[in-house]
Amino acid sequence: MKRMRLLILVLVLVMASGCASHTNNMNAKGMHAKGTSTDSDHIVRIKTMQNTLYVSLDQVAKAIGYQTKWLNDNSFGVGDNDPALILRKGESEAIAGNRTIQLPAPALQEGNDLYVPVAALKSMFGDEAFFKVDSKSVTFFPRPVNKGDAVSGKGLDFANAPSAQSAPEPTLDVRKQTYSIKVKSTSTKQIDDMLAFAKKYMGVPYEFGAGKYSKSKAFDCSSYVQHVFQKVGVTLPRLARTQAGKGVAINRDQLQPGDLLFFSVPGRFKSDKTVGHVGIYYKNGMMIHSSPKPKDGVQITSINKAYWKDTFLFAKRIRIRG
Repeated sequence: MKRMRLLILVLVLVMASGCASHTNNMNAKGMHAKGTSTDSDHIVRIKTMQNTLYVSLDQVAKAIGYQTKWLNDNSFGVGDNDPALILRKGESEAIAGNRTIQLPAPALQEGNDLYVPVAALKSMFGDEAFFKVDSKSVTFFPRPVNKGDAVSGKGLDFANAPSAQSAPEPTLDVRKQTYSIKVKSTSTKQIDDMLAFAKKYMGVPYEFGAGKYSKSKAFDCSSYVQHVFQKVGVTLPRLARTQAGKGVAINRDQLQPGDLLFFSVPGRFKSDKTVGHVGIYYKNGMMIHSSPKPKDGVQITSINKAYWKDTFLFAKRIRIRG
């Protein structure tokens, strides 16, 4: 009887040990699978082409969180809501706004993809993404979490500038080192006409890297802004990052209709300080812009919401000459 009880006890212990071992293995495998899946999404394999190490630009863009597209002029565009980086097959340079990046070897096309030298990644994406290159792959890492600080401005409301009659003396915004109230504004009629023109395109679809509207019948964020400002005789650059270099900086609580608003586009694997979207301030905390979200196409959006408050970078006022 005692032997029987002892045998039963041993069997119970063995079974319990087996179950515990099985459970631990399942947990370990589950964690490993999850980690592997996450990592593999942001690992780009290196390929030898013409005795040079290359990577797929499409895979690099996806790892960071950018869009890509072959554009109408047979160039290849990479960016957030517009093509901030443009390359061509067979050429050893990349155009990033007003900056030309020299590649150590030409970009090569294979199928519908464009490949760039691994050695060019730092100059192309070093300011925007975190990655490590080894002998077989490029691994992208989540950007460090920005804890923010007391003068970051994140989360603040957008507001119209006070009327000229009640405007206070110009004050320096320490956060941006800019005087916001001294800036001369364009005539109300010119701005009203421009915004009325902008509204005519409400609902026109968004398309990354859209060509001229006359042919594409679509806009991305910066081509829409460029098209609208052409109406009042202002020629702006094609891309949001280069448009950001124009005009005079304005505080977010001193906005006037027609001011340009620049935002980053959130992503775990890219910088939150890089211009990724542009819109036009409409009035009363509203922006008119072309975007795939929250709707698709040209739309008027309230910017006094957490997403826009937190991704706002700066505003610029463009002088329109009468």
